[in-house]
Amino acid sequence: AIWLGFSLVLGYFASLVFEFYKPRLHSPEWSQSVWVEAGVERPTSYYRKHISLGATPLRAPLQVAAPDEFTLYVNGELIAEKAFSSVFTSGVYDIAPYLRSGDNVIAVAVSRGTFPGTASLLVEGYWEDTQGGRGVILSGSDFRSSMVEEWQRAGELAWYSPIFDDGVWAYAKGVPHPRGGFCDR
Repeated sequence: AIWLGFSLVLGYFASLVFEFYKPRLHSPEWSQSVWVEAGVERPTSYYRKHISLGATPLRAPLQVAAPDEFTLYVNGELIAEKAFSSVFTSGVYDIAPYLRSGDNVIAVAVSRGTFPGTASLLVEGYWEDTQGGRGVILSGSDFRSSMVEEWQRAGELAWYSPIFDDGVWAYAKGVPHPRGGFCDR
């Protein structure tokens, strides 16, 4: 009886540590997007991309990768915070519940703890809407970037807000693939 109890407790804690296998809804391919950076070697960069949808999306898987750490927002809502020092951290997220018909904003903060190096970003995904429309979401030169965290309206409007005016932000620059492996934990 003691061994049975011990085995159950051990099994429970092992499941917390090693997690059970969860099948993915979408596997990262990274076939169309390019790595982008803010243009200067800095440990932190901020990125924004506007996408326009004609209808409410049914699905919208989005893959994100960055060195060390990233924080993902969609229309001002926090979607994910991932950190894994000394490796390229990545994840796949269903952002459909956060998208709406009309203008949408994807915002990502990247922090590189293993500086020197650029706080670069790689994003790839797609959306499908209720009217049969489909589009891609790719990191590239249409992402806006800043090297500093900005707030507007006397500190009331964060850089990741959908109504933040990023018109003065520079366009991100495409860069060669950084060296290193991915960690999607």
